[in-house]
This record gives sequence, structure tokens and C-alpha cells, in this order.
Amino acid sequence: MRPGRDNIAAPDLPDDLVWIGERPDSMPALTAAGPAIVHFFDFAQLNSVRTIPYLSEWERRYREAGLRVIGVQATEREQRHAGYRQRRGAAAPVGRGPDH
Repeated sequence: MRPGRDNIAAPDLPDDLVWIGERPDSMPALTAAGPAIVHFFDFAQLNSVRTIPYLSEWERRYREAGLRVIGVQATEREQRHAGYRQRRGAAAPVGRGPDH
């Protein structure tokens, strides 16, 4: 399925996200270097957890080609953010919304 137009750009990451680890570059900078995956996840959802090893492996395998994976967590518990970084690797940036 193709979008109705060719000039669709990913919006920038919100300024009010609190980052655990290093804040990633802006979305235009990330996508200029190559593809970017923003993984919206919640440890309470099994399907979110199941994707983590795949995303980690894709980033490891394709990082030199420019792929970046950013996690944005939907839950408010700090230990869950730490768990994501542990599973993805300590360098993985994790954002959480301002309500959390």
C-alpha cells in the first residue's frame, strides 16, 4: 500500500519528551542519515516486548547503513524504561511522554 503522496515526512520528536539516555537527533537529521524506526512500546503488552530482540538485531546489523531505532515508552514506571534499555543495549535512547 502506498500513501497518497510522495512527500510524506515523519514529524519531529516532541520537545517535552523526557529522555533516558542520550536524546536522539531531530527526526529530519535521523532520516537524512537513513531510515529510522520509532518503536512505541509498553512492557504490559506482550507484543511490544516480543519485538525488542528483532529491533535490536536490525539496528546492530544495519547501523552502518544508517538505520536508527528509538524507543518511546507508553508506561510511567521508571524501572520499565531501564528494562527496555537493558534489553536493547545501554546506548538505546528511550523517550517517555510528559504525562509519565
